[in-house]
Amino acid sequence: MKSVVWDITSICNLKCIHCYNYDKYFKKPNQDLSIEKIFSLINFLEKNKVEHVYLLGGEPLAHPYFMDILTSFYNHNIKVTITTNATLLTTEVSNEICKFDMLSEMIVSIDGGTQEINDSIRGIGTYKKAIDNVIQFNDCQKKYHSNTKITVSHCIMPFNDFFDDIKIIDVCNQINACGISISPAINSGKASHDFKKYHDSLNKIYDQIEKIIDYASKIYPELDIQLEMRPIVAQYFNYKFKSRVVCPHGHASCLAFTKELYYIKSDGTFLPCGLVEFPIGLKEQEKNHFSIKDAYIYDGNTQDFDYIDHSKLFLDFFKTFNSYSFNKDTQHCKNCDFYSVCEPCPFQNNNGEILEDCNIIYPKYLDIRNKSKNWIITKVDNISINDPNLSYLLNKFKTPISLKNLYCLYSSEFPVKYDYFFNLIKELEHRDIVTIERI
Repeated sequence: MKSVVWDITSICNLKCIHCYNYDKYFKKPNQDLSIEKIFSLINFLEKNKVEHVYLLGGEPLAHPYFMDILTSFYNHNIKVTITTNATLLTTEVSNEICKFDMLSEMIVSIDGGTQEINDSIRGIGTYKKAIDNVIQFNDCQKKYHSNTKITVSHCIMPFNDFFDDIKIIDVCNQINACGISISPAINSGKASHDFKKYHDSLNKIYDQIEKIIDYASKIYPELDIQLEMRPIVAQYFNYKFKSRVVCPHGHASCLAFTKELYYIKSDGTFLPCGLVEFPIGLKEQEKNHFSIKDAYIYDGNTQDFDYIDHSKLFLDFFKTFNSYSFNKDTQHCKNCDFYSVCEPCPFQNNNGEILEDCNIIYPKYLDIRNKSKNWIITKVDNISINDPNLSYLLNKFKTPISLKNLYCLYSSEFPVKYDYFFNLIKELEHRDIVTIERI
């Protein structure tokens, strides 16, 4: 399935202190595509079987023809997710979106659990305006019975005080968010000018994440938590807490390399990946490994993605990509349950070094994974269990039963890895079908 990340406009009404697109869009004049070119490009995407488009910016809602663009996607049967600061989400716009259920997901950027913290990062008044606007959007959803998923995007930085930052979960609850995506600051744009100011040590970041997930498990356990980190990091926290914690597919492997994801700038430039213009990509360009000057800019004449895939930028980018190799023959990688699916970006790890986050989390993961085998299932409501094999076992062997004993019974009939089995049980716990006593 092809998907596209598209900066639909370079315009933004905010000036966030960590903006990763600052150098790209705000330090120099940019030419957005005309509305005619945008409609033409949407038609191109439909003809080439693109099923999902992620609209970013700038601020998507700042585009003067945003509703026309969204309607065009809707008419072409292309799913749309927008990432927005929500400050321009007026009642009129909300009604138009919800009336025809035109959005698959709305990702709302909120970078503080309190008004003081968020507004110090995103601008005065942004916290209240974003929350108020999403609440009225939800009112519109009820009115029109629409089903847009609401997700909060939350960036962890040293400015986020531990105690206040956990309150981002209260915000999620208040705006009826289904999920939260948590990530450290990206080393690009404004943040790259003094990155240490925006990025704590991984140990501190993990401590902060742990406090947020612990709080979520207690007051809003149904919230899905997505960590923009390595899969083993997400699985460690998935073991530790009741909340469901996952790693997005794009952080386990490269969707650009498999031609599942393309990136389009606001002027119609096609990039294999956004990092082409991140500091790491600019260094590669300085080495003449590839150049954005060789990128294809949409002109309305291209018929398919094959032409784009064979543009000089794409060819040079993936030639360099393939020349770097990540060493997966280390003990950590060989023994990792995610060995077959985890493919770190070679541009970030072109020396084959073990990722720092894996070094830190791996021993903790092994420890909690082993401890989990002694955890006890103390309660079962088998009414909603979809897996007939699990349902059979949980009915046949009365609780309490340890995960180790249940795994032995299950794997004797259906050989699976322990992590897979645990995730089955964890899904049941997340839905309050089983209760796990973590001893």
